Amino acid sequence: MIEVAVNRVYGSFTLNKATTEALGLNRSLGFIWAGDLGLTTIEQLRSDPRLIEAIREHMTKTGENRYGGIEIVTIPFHSAEGWVVEEHDGKEWIAEEHMTW
Repeated sequence: MIEVAVNRVYGSFTLNKATTEALGLNRSLGFIWAGDLGLTTIEQLRSDPRLIEAIREHMTKTGENRYGGIEIVTIPFHSAEGWVVEEHDGKEWIAEEHMTW
């Protein structure tokens, strides 16, 4: 099982300042990209234990999740492969990876 951070509201996946600082980033708006943490895909980023812990510590516990309705979900995979983060207007869900033509 793996934990993944997803945005459950319309808009962008945005972290508060304390969370970005906990990740070693200096961001005023709270937008992060996979490359900021030395990763290459959004799936790697969203399942990264550093991100999950920072969200738990600085957004969930403090009640400062007003920045984007971020939820941590557990999915039945063991790595960042075989699933994708999909979205519509910023509202996200996890889907099993499949082919599309």
